[in-house]
Amino acid sequence: EGTAVAPQVHLGLNEFNFEGLLNARYRRTRPPADLLSNRKFIFVAWALLRWLARDEIDGPPESWAVFAARVKAARQFLTKDRSGPILAVSSNGTISQMINATLGAAPAQQISLQLQRKNCVVTRFFYSPHIFFLRSFN
Repeated sequence: EGTAVAPQVHLGLNEFNFEGLLNARYRRTRPPADLLSNRKFIFVAWALLRWLARDEIDGPPESWAVFAARVKAARQFLTKDRSGPILAVSSNGTISQMINATLGAAPAQQISLQLQRKNCVVTRFFYSPHIFFLRSFN
């Protein structure tokens, strides 16, 4: 038996606005017809790359730096002054960024993580006051 704990909400765990990102990407040009097809992930990946690796999209809902910083702030919030298991519910892009930052990988690697993961997964991290590392993911 555990102790009931009131849930807390941290905005850093929110997904980035990929629809807003695509709208910003295609604001001045007509989106490809395939954008609404089963090839949509290709256009999402290309927009993500332009957003995070090159900062080439004008007027995105948030910059890559802001997104990465709020995910980092969420991780710090989750682990500050806590011990024992923590359950955090979030979305694929946010979790992929947390994994990517934990591994110290290049920002563009986050795209590969995000596109290979399912939207319903379990990711486990191990943390203490001195370390934070990836334990497992699927």
